[in-house]
Amino acid sequence: MKILFISSQFYPTLGGIPTISQYLIEYFIKQKNNTILITKTEMTKYEKKLFNFVICSNPSRKKINELHEWADIVFHNNICLSLSSIRLKYFKKTIVTSQYWLGRKFSFRYLIKKIFLKLSAQNIFISKSIKEHINISGKIIPNFYNEKLFYNIKPFSLRKRKIIFVGRTTDEKGVDIFIRSIKLIEKKLNKGDVTIVGIGNKLNEYKKLKKKLKIFNLFNFVKKKYNELNKYYNNHRIHVVPSKKEPFGIVTLEGCASGCIGVLSNMYGLSEFNKKIFQFYNNNDFVKLAYLLKKNIIKPKIINNNIKKKYLSKFHLDIIANKYLAIFNKFKKNNND
Repeated sequence: MKILFISSQFYPTLGGIPTISQYLIEYFIKQKNNTILITKTEMTKYEKKLFNFVICSNPSRKKINELHEWADIVFHNNICLSLSSIRLKYFKKTIVTSQYWLGRKFSFRYLIKKIFLKLSAQNIFISKSIKEHINISGKIIPNFYNEKLFYNIKPFSLRKRKIIFVGRTTDEKGVDIFIRSIKLIEKKLNKGDVTIVGIGNKLNEYKKLKKKLKIFNLFNFVKKKYNELNKYYNNHRIHVVPSKKEPFGIVTLEGCASGCIGVLSNMYGLSEFNKKIFQFYNNNDFVKLAYLLKKNIIKPKIINNNIKKKYLSKFHLDIIANKYLAIFNKFKKNNND
């Protein structure tokens, strides 16, 4: 099968969409599917050589149309209008996974995206929250985590540090809520017990906030490569996902697989995770977050590993990727009949 894979972002850009795109393409190729990626991300020749598939960065309109004609399936890992062909004949083989909200409702861009999705052959949503927001029929296929990278390698009792956050340091990730909660439990923490792994446009602002709250010594701010994260998870006991707006939350699965206790905001996609495995607090309620953190520092609520493994197995790469391939094959067959 010939798959044109459209991903607005890709390496070296960091984030969920580039990572998901890379692993899906590699799996599709492993299953003998000829897959070409087009992306808006500028890549050098050296960067492109890091991957075993063809990559077209910022292709011309002519090239975009040629690739749409070549493909059996056109797949958007999140809708990207600028890399799409507007020729109606291609919509019957276009499949779109919505990774995020469409933007401000009833804005011009929102309406154009919604029309595009309605014309597409199949819509897929990563969470119930995204499907309800977009309000178009389609299937829910959750995102996956890389079980070969994230796993439990250190007993809980041997983990030296207490709490970790992994993600972009931006408003929507709720880092300010997390820092304020730490202030309320500072007496239960030692120097360097809290780690924030990530970069973002609010990083300096959050560093100033912890200085203002006089809890500077409790924190470590680090920047690490994706394949180094498991080591960091495994050195901490509690993983916090305090997002104010989260369509899914892959880090939730990564932290859980790495043996951490998961404490999550109950907003949007995060609220759909198993409530018997994860602990939740109301969005923006840093007092309740502090309570849950303190409670797990004093008496950790550790979930049986077999229960976690059974739950996490639904989110393995091969399980999710094969769901996509089943849909692709169905539409390829229908279009050829």
